[in-house]
Amino acid sequence: MHFAADNWPSKLMIMRNVLGVAYNQDVYNAGVKEMKERVKQLNSHLADGTKMFMVGNRFTLADIALFTSVMGPFSTTLDAGFRKAMPHVAAWFERVANQSAVLNTCGVTRLCEKPIKPVDPANAVAVALPTKVEEKKAEDDDDFDPFASEEEDEEAEKAKQARMKEIAKTAKSYGKTVIAKSIIVWEVKPWGEETDLKELAD
Repeated sequence: MHFAADNWPSKLMIMRNVLGVAYNQDVYNAGVKEMKERVKQLNSHLADGTKMFMVGNRFTLADIALFTSVMGPFSTTLDAGFRKAMPHVAAWFERVANQSAVLNTCGVTRLCEKPIKPVDPANAVAVALPTKVEEKKAEDDDDFDPFASEEEDEEAEKAKQARMKEIAKTAKSYGKTVIAKSIIVWEVKPWGEETDLKELAD
């Protein structure tokens, strides 16, 4: 039984459709069917419990080559339900994905929960780019505080006005007009330690 990377043409059949390089639903369906059959064979190969990797218990180039062939389908097409039915392949895939050599080269591989279906460009919905007016409105919206409410602002303003009236009323009862004052203290320091402060004062 061969699991070499060049024996997985279904990978291209799937990924070309998922990534929008080409669209052919029949080709995609055939690719998914073939991929699942090969993954089932791989699951049987790993099912005897004596192999953690493709070649015994050692991580080898065979694992890397096979991993790169199934990485795309595992991320886009082979969903959680299918992986649950293939526990040996799923465990092998995660084991290989966590190897430092794979992480440093391929990064973190995220597995799909649901398969990503190919999109027919003929039926794709066009998305209009925002105009300058919409961009300006979006910028204005960024300054908006979602936690503030008009009712709270009105209540705060009413409380402020009531307090001002109360202060004015208290001032009138004492026959005085309350004037807000500020105290400003100027602290003058010499330019250096040898500066004569008396001479400056004169």
